[in-house]
Amino acid sequence: MSSYYQLPPVLFNIVCIKRIRNVTIRQQIGLEETIVKEIEQNQLTWYGHVQRMVEGRLLKIALKWMPKQKRAGGRPKKNWMEGIRKAMNERNLNEGQWEDRKQWRLGVGQRRKAF
Repeated sequence: MSSYYQLPPVLFNIVCIKRIRNVTIRQQIGLEETIVKEIEQNQLTWYGHVQRMVEGRLLKIALKWMPKQKRAGGRPKKNWMEGIRKAMNERNLNEGQWEDRKQWRLGVGQRRKAF
């Protein structure tokens, strides 16, 4: 994960003192993705993993479970599945595409890291 705490101490001090924007820091370091994109990738990877499981597994049952109570009034809050659907739409991923792991990994944007 990319965070300021993984930066070298000298660079971290410069960030804190000079108040440099995050975009500028990411460009200087060579990072292209934000932490939000990395979280979305991890969520989509986990979602595909759970979807490939057998139907009777507890995780898959919990993922499909919907509460019977209505939500409180006001603006509806986003739930986890709405975030997953949005991330899938941004990456042009469709339901059932998770069956092919390699294609799913490419669509999610994760590639194996070389050691």
